[in-house]
Amino acid sequence: MKVLDLFSGLGGFSEAFLRAGDEVARVENNPLLSEVP
Repeated sequence: MKVLDLFSGLGGFSEAFLRAGDEVARVENNPLLSEVP
């Protein structure tokens, strides 16, 4: 499954999808959080 995580922050919402093997694209507009993997 492909997941789009808008305004991902620290990525907590999409972390479960990543661990399940899904493809995740994270988008964050806050420069302080944009470097979070």
